[in-house]
Amino acid sequence: MKIFFIMSLPRGSVKSELIQHNMTKCLFNCQSILLTTIEDCYNVGYRRELQIKNRIFS
Repeated sequence: MKIFFIMSLPRGSVKSELIQHNMTKCLFNCQSILLTTIEDCYNVGYRRELQIKNRIFS
C-alpha cells in the first residue's frame, strides 16, 4: 500500500525543500538512469528516498 501511494504521486508534486535536501543524490541518480529532464530526476529521487525509508521503518 505504501509503495502504491508513492508511485501514484502526480508529476511536479515534489516540494522545494525536499528538492534542495536531495539535490546531490538526485542528480547522481539522474545520471545513473539517464533521465532526460530535471523534473523527472527530482521526482524519481524523491520517490526512491520514500521507498527506502518505508523499507527501513516498516
